Parts: sequence; structure tokens; C-alpha cells
Amino acid sequence: MNLNWYINRLKSMSAPEVLHRVLEKQRKITAKYFMPDFSALAPQSPLPYLTNTLKHAFSALEDNAAIALSLAQHTAAVQKGNYHFLGVDWPTDSATASQPPHWHLDPVSGNLWGATAYCFSVPYRHVENYGDVKYVWEINRLQYLHPVAVKAFLDDDPALKSLCVSHVMDWIANNPPYKGVNWNSGIELALRAISLVFLASLLSETFTPEQHQKIAQSLYEHGYWLKRYPSKFSSANNHLIAEAAALFIIGSVLPASLLTQQWQRYGKKTLEVEILKQIHEDGIGAEQSPTYTAFSLEFFSLALWVAQQQDISFAPIYAERLKKAGLALRCFVDMNGNLPRIGDDDEGRVLFIDFHEEDYVLSILEVLAAATNTPEIAPPRAVPSLRSFMFGIVESFAAPASISVFEKGGYTVIREKDTEETEILLVFDHAPLGYLSIAAHGHADALSIWLHRNGIPVLVDAGTYLYHAGKEWRSHFRSTPAHNTLCINNTDSSTISGAFNWSQKAKSVLKSVNKSPDLWGITAQHSGYQRRFGATHQRTLKRLGKNSFQLHDVLLGIKKPLAAEIGFLLHPEVKCTQENTSFTFIFEEKPLLKVQYTGTLEAHVENGQQNPLRGWYSPMFGVRHPTTRLVFKGNIPARQPQEFVFTVF
Repeated sequence: MNLNWYINRLKSMSAPEVLHRVLEKQRKITAKYFMPDFSALAPQSPLPYLTNTLKHAFSALEDNAAIALSLAQHTAAVQKGNYHFLGVDWPTDSATASQPPHWHLDPVSGNLWGATAYCFSVPYRHVENYGDVKYVWEINRLQYLHPVAVKAFLDDDPALKSLCVSHVMDWIANNPPYKGVNWNSGIELALRAISLVFLASLLSETFTPEQHQKIAQSLYEHGYWLKRYPSKFSSANNHLIAEAAALFIIGSVLPASLLTQQWQRYGKKTLEVEILKQIHEDGIGAEQSPTYTAFSLEFFSLALWVAQQQDISFAPIYAERLKKAGLALRCFVDMNGNLPRIGDDDEGRVLFIDFHEEDYVLSILEVLAAATNTPEIAPPRAVPSLRSFMFGIVESFAAPASISVFEKGGYTVIREKDTEETEILLVFDHAPLGYLSIAAHGHADALSIWLHRNGIPVLVDAGTYLYHAGKEWRSHFRSTPAHNTLCINNTDSSTISGAFNWSQKAKSVLKSVNKSPDLWGITAQHSGYQRRFGATHQRTLKRLGKNSFQLHDVLLGIKKPLAAEIGFLLHPEVKCTQENTSFTFIFEEKPLLKVQYTGTLEAHVENGQQNPLRGWYSPMFGVRHPTTRLVFKGNIPARQPQEFVFTVF
């Protein structure tokens, strides 16, 4: 591990956290020499509570042709050993296709991650000759078996049931507790434990008593490790939510004992506390990422669903905050179901649908609409999934024109509609960088904008691409030039100090807002360049008339001109043409909007540039494509406005 990483990570910690980390390190060292034995606690009977409810929920699936086709296609791929996670195909071998996957294989390099060493002794950040550790972790979540198990149940297929059983038992046999890279991260344990509960419940009659005992013992081992090493202080983000949800579920399905009751109580209390911390009062997720918000909301909703099966009541404000979150998340979704991809997105899911679930956020909106009985949370089109049949089917909802200002969460979302077939969706970011001291999943996107026209993403976020193995690519996709905002002297508005850390954070402030439908306007500032350049970036977004708005940038507090650039990243399917100081964005040979510029900067276009990295777009984790970035570059004098007038066709 790089020494600078430790230094920067230490700088982000408070004194109590430093003490916690020291004690945690001591617990990890001592645990290496003490392995608890839970075999005496593990029953040889099926897990109670969820078996009948899951089977009842999924019995109606066989009447849905779309889901039936999806289940069949996914199951066929698994039967052939064709695994595809995060943009990467696993190596295939026809001779071993029917066997369980190699649990420690890095599909990028072909090397094997540590399988027998103590889990906390296995390095995984920026390790040479390996791909991102997320790849090996992804397959070890066992989530790819969810659709296979559902199809096995619906078809009463002995071969598919046997496949699920063999994979589960093989994982337990080849991943002894607390050995190897698969026991390192709490969120990975949480997701895998939920998978084990799901599979053992749905296929309860397929597992033998001895196999049920091994699954129960593994759940005890997962629960013990999760409770021993919770994510605290600067790490208490979505990881803590995952761990608490898993402990609540494990504690609910295993036979009642002092230990399982403790896990259940801890999980419930933690979830009730964290939903109020990690979901702002206005419904915006504190991690400043809509997809991570959806991921957390799936954990919150699933825990509530499990509680309802056992007549356990969560605090009333729990469901109220779920509703707030659903209503806020729905604001970001355009008429076709697309939403701006703000902040990090690593395609995390709790219930697995297929290898790349494109409509994940829409599915979570359906869950929230059903769970809170709020029809206006529902997405603009139906997205039937396994979740739909667990939580309830809802009707789609077409959102009306609106101006939504989320002062705490830090976004203004404007939806203009002439008819049901036309729409402008604009998002203006005046949000905090991210959650807690490290703001792990935030991007340096202060005062950025996103624009969709008629359900087509036009001005987009660059995306995420990679985490632990990304190095300079990880930094680029988080950087200010990868977003639709102003950048001074090729520096970021917030300073990166690690793959999930920042040493200096821009603070954004909403200065004024006018919510009149005909004269709306928003002005915000951020402080990210004050210390280094003495500059405050102020941006105003305002309506000029029907289908026309203005973007106005100015630097305050400076005495001499500063080198700067203002960039606009286009979706790869959108092209740009230029005529003098006017630019037209085109999709499928039809103009979407025109941009006219007035100011002191010179315009040029970048696309897939390598040095420095500019003009890249990542549609999903592990995948990147070159795309057009329209950039205006030069010197900006003090208080000299840079104005862009957007006319939407």
C-alpha cells in the first residue's frame, strides 16, 4: 500500500476515529489466532420465515413473458459458465463450464487472488498484475444464482436446483471463514449472506439437512465478522447500511438465541438511525450519487420487507424517509426512464436480475412506490423484475412539469413539458462533495449541469469506469474537467488524495432561486478555488423564454485574469457542429439544441484525448468510450461574464 494513501487517509480521521482504527487493528490481529466454532448452533432444518413468502411471491412470475425470457437467458449463460460482470467476461472452458466458477480468479489478468492467507493480510488496492478486486468480489456475492434459483423453483427443474446447490456448497468448501480476499470487506459479506438466505429459503427442500447446517453455520460466521468489524466514522456510508441490513436479516432467519437477537436488534436500530443520516430531510442521498442512493434504498426496503413477514415494526419515520427518498429520486428521471449519472456508480444490487440491469433505479422506484403506497414515485414505464413480485406491482407514472429545489441535498431539478411527448430535464448541482470526511463516492462536479431532451441524455456525467485499479483513470472520471462546469488552471475544484478520499473540498452555496415557471432562475457559488487562486466561481442558470435558457459564469474575488476552461461533455450518440460562436448538438441527424457563446474564451472540441485525459465517457463500470467534449478555454478577467444561451429544438 502506498505510504501517501495512509497519510491522506489519516488526515481525514478525527481523534476518536484514529483510536477506533488502532483498536480495530488490534482486534484483527488477535482474530487471526482465534476462529469461533458455530457448528453447535447451526440447525439442520430449513431457514424459517422467508421460505413460504418467497415462494408465494414468485409463483406469479411464470405468467410474465418478459421475466420468463430474462430468466431463461440468464440461466442458459450460467449453465455454460458464461459470467459477465462490470463489463468483463470471465474466461470460459467447455470442459469445466458446468462446474462452479473459480472463486479466486481475477478475470482480467488470469491470476489468482489469495485464498488461504488471513483475509486482512491480503492486499487488494492497486495491486500490480491484477484487475480491480471488485471483479472477484462480484462473483463471490453469489447473486448470479438468484435468477437461476427462481427459474429452478418455477420449473421445478432438478438440474437447475442441483446447480444452485453445488455452487453454494462449493463456495462454502473453498472459502473457509476469514481466509482469502473474499472475507475482507463487510459489504461483500453482507451481500453474500443475503444471497445465502435467499437461495436456502427459495430452494429449501433441495438442500439436505447437512447442507442446511453448513449454510446456517456460514451465516453465523458471516454475522460474527460483520458485527465484529462494522463500518464506522468516515467509512459509515452505504457499507454500514449493507452490514446492518444483513445482520437484521441473518438475525431474523436463524433460530432465536441471545446472539441472533442481538444481531437483529443491532441491525434494526442501525438502519433506523442511518436512514435519517444518509437520506437528507429533502430525500436526497447524502453520498451525492443517485445510483448509490438507490442501492441503499434497496437495503432499507428489503429489511422492511423481512420485518413485515415477522410482524416487526420499524419506527414510523423510517417509511416516511423512504417515501421522501423515492419522491426525490423520481425527480431526476426523464420521460424515457434515463437519469443523470451523478457521482460514483459501481452497479451494486441487492437482488440480482441479470448481469447488467440497465433499469435498476426504475426498479427501485417501483419498490418504493409499492412499499410506501405512493403512486407518484413509480417510474415512467413499467420494469417488471423479481423485486416487483416481492413488493407489489405498480402502475407507471408520467411526472408533470416541475421545479424542485433540494436545498439540503444540493440540487435544483427543472422539468419543462409542452406535451407528453416533449420534455426538457435540467439538473443544477449546488451540492456538498459527498458524505462524511472522505466523501468517498463524490465527484469534483461543483455547479455542474446535466441536460436531457425528450428522454435523450445530451449533457452527461463522464461516469465512474474503475475503482481500485483505475489509477489515473479513476482520478480523471472524478475530476472537474470530466463534468459540465468551470475549471481553473487544469485543477479540480476539490482535491483528490486517494481513490476514495479528498484533501480539500469545495463548498457550494445556493445564493438565490426563483421557482416561477416562466422566469425560473438559480444562482450558486462554490469555494473550491478560493485558497489556491482567490477565486469564487458563481454560476447562474435562468430561463429566457420557451425552450430557451442561459448559463452565466463569472469569477469573483480575483484581480487579474485566470486561465480557465468551461466544458460540456456530450453523450457519445450526440454530435456537435460549429458555425462561428454557435454550436448545434445533433442526435440521429436531428438537431436537439443550439448553444451560442459570448465571452473571452476560444472554443474547441476534444474526443478521446489521452494526454491529458479528456473527452471520455463510461456507460457502466469497467467500460469507457471516447466522446465529444465541447470546451471553451482561455483567460477569464475578474467579473467578466461568460454566457451560453441554449435554444432547445
